[in-house]
Amino acid sequence: MDRKYCRKFKYFRDQIGVPAAVDNNNTVATEENEDNRACHKIKLYKFNLLSKFTQVVDETPQETPPEPNVEEEIAVEPTDEEQFETHSFTGTFRDEKRRIDLMLVIPDDKNLEAEKIRTNFLLNIIKAGLEIELEYGLMEKHKNLIFVKIHAPDMLLEEYGEKLGVKKYFKECHIEYIPLKRIFTRNSEREWIELIRSNYKSPLNYSNHERSLVVYKILLQMRFGEHQNNFGLQRLLNMNIIADAYALHDGPYFLTRRQDFSKVSGRQILYYNWTGLCNIFKLQPLNVINEYFGSRIGFYFAFLQFYNLGLSIAALGGIIITLLGIFDKTYETVYKDVCHDKLNKTVCPRCSSFIGCPFLNLKKYYCFGTKLVNVLDNGYLHYYCYFVVLWGPILMILWRRREMYLLWMWELYNVKEMVSTRPEFSMNYSKPNQSTDTGLWKYYNSGIMKWLRWILSASFVIICIFLSFFIPIKLVIYEYDTLLEILTPDKFPNSFEKYMRISIFTIIVLTVMLLYEMVCRVTAIFVTRLENHKTVESYERSMAMKLVMISFCATFPIMIHYSWFKSNRFYVPGRIYTTQKFANYYFLRHMYARNCGINPCIDDVFVALTVSFLCKQILPKFLLICKNLFIYQRTDYNQGRNINKTIPCWEREYRLQSITERTLALKYNYLALQFGFVTLFVSASPLIPLLALIVNLLDIRYNANQFLLASRRALLLDRSGLDIWSNMLTIISYLSILSNAVLMAWSSRFIKRRFYLSNNNTMDNFFAFTTTRFVSQDFLKLSTMSKSFKAYKGFIPNDCYYPGVMLYLPEYKVQFPNFNIFYFYPNYVPLPEHYQIKTQENSSLIIYEYVGLMVVLLAQYLISGTSKDVEDTIKIERKLKEAYITYTG
Repeated sequence: MDRKYCRKFKYFRDQIGVPAAVDNNNTVATEENEDNRACHKIKLYKFNLLSKFTQVVDETPQETPPEPNVEEEIAVEPTDEEQFETHSFTGTFRDEKRRIDLMLVIPDDKNLEAEKIRTNFLLNIIKAGLEIELEYGLMEKHKNLIFVKIHAPDMLLEEYGEKLGVKKYFKECHIEYIPLKRIFTRNSEREWIELIRSNYKSPLNYSNHERSLVVYKILLQMRFGEHQNNFGLQRLLNMNIIADAYALHDGPYFLTRRQDFSKVSGRQILYYNWTGLCNIFKLQPLNVINEYFGSRIGFYFAFLQFYNLGLSIAALGGIIITLLGIFDKTYETVYKDVCHDKLNKTVCPRCSSFIGCPFLNLKKYYCFGTKLVNVLDNGYLHYYCYFVVLWGPILMILWRRREMYLLWMWELYNVKEMVSTRPEFSMNYSKPNQSTDTGLWKYYNSGIMKWLRWILSASFVIICIFLSFFIPIKLVIYEYDTLLEILTPDKFPNSFEKYMRISIFTIIVLTVMLLYEMVCRVTAIFVTRLENHKTVESYERSMAMKLVMISFCATFPIMIHYSWFKSNRFYVPGRIYTTQKFANYYFLRHMYARNCGINPCIDDVFVALTVSFLCKQILPKFLLICKNLFIYQRTDYNQGRNINKTIPCWEREYRLQSITERTLALKYNYLALQFGFVTLFVSASPLIPLLALIVNLLDIRYNANQFLLASRRALLLDRSGLDIWSNMLTIISYLSILSNAVLMAWSSRFIKRRFYLSNNNTMDNFFAFTTTRFVSQDFLKLSTMSKSFKAYKGFIPNDCYYPGVMLYLPEYKVQFPNFNIFYFYPNYVPLPEHYQIKTQENSSLIIYEYVGLMVVLLAQYLISGTSKDVEDTIKIERKLKEAYITYTG
């Protein structure tokens, strides 16, 4: 934020409640000027009126002939103007003056006890000063429903808006600091918000969302019975005494030919400037989104836009590192040794089953894999890895600055001070207890119940984590060899057989873990409710942590297996077990026999990561888009021409889907999982950020279309930014330091290449240095593979090649006659370089991890989480606000 704006301090509205536009002497002139100015603005907004209507819009709206009739059920914009002259267009009471701030849906089920509670609740609504009006359902499905329209008078808004933290004290919620111009667009959000707020002539100048939020908060705290625990609209919804509660949209989402252009709504502005692929490369009108949907939706799209800007940088880095890998000639000799094999070498089995992992020809099966590994594991990969490690934490630090700016901009910095009690909390107790210190009546958890709930929650977390690793290990150890025996190499193209089998196995694991994830989510909701959180904030915090834990545990174990264990647990060519007890550990015996072939395991991680990203991120969005393309998508204005004419808007919008806290939590969980894909293992697949960016650009417009057209208007309580989700993303960014360090140390040949170049000037004979010749008959000496080798009837060469820096024992004694052997495999001895490389890998892992952590902590110290100008301005605003409240009170 520019410092000069902070020095020019913000001011309160002139006489709160009496804006300058309501001056008795200049009322007509002001309204005419606003109409003319608004009509001029419409032309600048480029609402594509010329493409929709054949007549050019003049400053005085003119009538145009109606368009031809279309079929009733086709999802098009209605063109019959008679329906827009009825009360269904305005969303008001029957007098067409009082706006509907909230709708309640009451079932007429003839239940006397429920009817008594409903009547008591409606009477309390009237006693509170709210105005109601009842309407019976007109559609056949709504014959047994009663729609209650609720309106809040301005006097009530002035009284409760301040108490409930909805009232904005500074002019137009700092509208004067919204920039007039934005990059890549000519939209002026400041003028848009002025136009939206001028639609409803009220001395308080509340937006429609703020009016609905005040009424919603009043109903959340309203009692409906004689018992002091009986309070809250949410409890009535949970008990099905009230069917639903929702806010209405601001009329149609499209401009009508008879519409007064000074009455453009926020929904229409967002429809033409936010939804659709034509706006895909435009920055979002975040202030208008916050004005129309509230801060919860506003912060979600604000973070998504900020995250996409960061992804564009990471995607550019991924493209550059991939191009460098394509044109890098560092491993050209390795590629020639494999693809131009004149000796006709054979590669040893990659697992303990000779049927599923037979002997494979080097040139025939590993040529493409070597080329892919040369592109992925090029000489510049470690630089990109350093970049990713710094990118994630710095992105979250910069987001906190942006988040604080938006909190100031939208005047939400005092939301943390307001705590909302969950209605379900008091349901667990018959009566409150009086505090001996303060004398206040409060609800207390007994010590035993606290411990029981804590043990239940901790047990759930431990069991979920254990099963999330046990199920993939069970599949990897006991079913992987069986799957490989079914999917033999001859069933796939030679160059792709390894990767196709990894893809199939990854899909199987993800499918099994998806069922496990669904069960855990249902259980998590039940466990979180049993924890009996007192506040809504603590409940959402606990639920968010469980959702992220379940999603990560159901997705990333397969990547951990390929990048951490399969690459590091392999010993060439197998281990002799001295005791029968140790040999019975089936898991250890067969893990030591698995390897990635002659190449490092980075290509296995690449395939598993890419397939997982496609299945978990792209496929769900693709199915949703296909569903909307081929299945009828209902909005409030495409349900049929006869319905649009005769059925009021509140009844049409009742048929739309609702946006709840759970909806937003799942979207944040989707982003958190994507952030894990982009940061944790991205060194193995540098193009993942590019795919994530493309998905998010489409996802923004898809969600905009769903929120604005196919859903009811969101009515969610304000929060101070991303809250717990920001902390979860920060934790993921710090975990990426460890993950990428392990990936570079164990799944890359960066250390081997550096060690080899330290003793040689070129990369010649690097392939021979990193592979070990193994005599095939020595498999009979290995307890892990002897039985399978005896049963194998296929091609058996005299010798084959394993990955490793080792030497055949007779050759070792000739080359090192005076060297004492302390640790050896059957007839194969690790070279001294083997131990040196292992030492460098482990030391580089520690150095990389701690250096990366120190650099990130230094960046966090140098880059402040909040702007100094914003902090100083907030402090001054708090003092002014307290002084104003004290003076007016």
